[in-house]
Amino acid sequence: MNDYSKITALYSRLSVGDEDRDSGGSNSIQNQKKFLESYARQLKLTNIRHYIADDESGSFFERSAYSRMIEDEENRYKWNKVTLTHILTRQEYCGDLVNFKTTKHFCDKRNHYVDRSQWQITENVHAPVIDHTDFENVQRILENAPVKLEVPFPAGNE
Repeated sequence: MNDYSKITALYSRLSVGDEDRDSGGSNSIQNQKKFLESYARQLKLTNIRHYIADDESGSFFERSAYSRMIEDEENRYKWNKVTLTHILTRQEYCGDLVNFKTTKHFCDKRNHYVDRSQWQITENVHAPVIDHTDFENVQRILENAPVKLEVPFPAGNE
């Protein structure tokens, strides 16, 4: 089974001796791509993404393809963290239907969250992403998690 949420990042860079190439792609880059793809296939790695620094040699420390690869991974991590938090804090992912979480206020016409006791919950409506036991354990952990507060340092007590 392929896990398409993961990527296989393959980084290739221009060799110093290849800098003065004529028109067309570098043989060094093409050979690196073939070798890396073959190696990835042997390890059954999928969802390959190439990062190629063919305009910069290894003599430069700032390489745009390398920076792009690192930035892509950091962004993917942030997205995964947000998605995971979303799943672990919403009962809908347990397969339940949750209605009436908000109500429109007559004065300002905006939606306002209502107390959880007023929600209408219909359990097991669709296939769950997370089971109820795990969801409830996470809620207990989050309920008891320490809240980070910024306490100002009193002036004059240095």
